[in-house]
Amino acid sequence: MGALSRSWRERALLTQEELVGLSVRTVRRWESGELRQPQSASLRLYAEALGLDAAEPATLTQAASGAAHPDARVVALAGTRITDAALLVRRARR
Repeated sequence: MGALSRSWRERALLTQEELVGLSVRTVRRWESGELRQPQSASLRLYAEALGLDAAEPATLTQAASGAAHPDARVVALAGTRITDAALLVRRARR
């Protein structure tokens, strides 16, 4: 969940301090992997602050619960620069 949440926050061009309604300590713990099961209300606030699309909050909830997401390879690319993603796709096709 840590890498995923960090990539979405960076995609939204927000700092940890700019996430309204969440403490910097909580966000830091999520992103470091120290906090593995955040409260559902906190997940909702996080999703709203980042402006996640309709499917992304479910992905975040699954990641928080430790469940594998069916699109794990796509989720792993969230927030990746397009050039990096293209390189990863080329490597995967080899």
